[in-house]
Amino acid sequence: MSGAAVSGTAGEGAASGAAPATDRCPRCGGGFRCGVDDPAPCCCSAVPLAPALQQRLRARYTGCLCPRCLQALAAGDPLEPGAGAGSGITSGRREAGAAT
Repeated sequence: MSGAAVSGTAGEGAASGAAPATDRCPRCGGGFRCGVDDPAPCCCSAVPLAPALQQRLRARYTGCLCPRCLQALAAGDPLEPGAGAGSGITSGRREAGAAT
């Protein structure tokens, strides 16, 4: 599974110097360059996201998330940035509890 199914995709064209950051991540507010319309595959297509997580992301956010957020979510971070801050808890169990 990939992040490509999450309401479009998110790319890092700006990181490679290909294009400026023109999009804003709805999760963290950071700027990024979505590559969904680029001829090359979007970098988020390489970020594996479980189907249940993809469903929660679609329900919570409109638009593409930046590659950094997608990678953090794939690693088990909570849907809301900082939700587990200070607790050291970033497991899927806490995330699932927060989303229900």
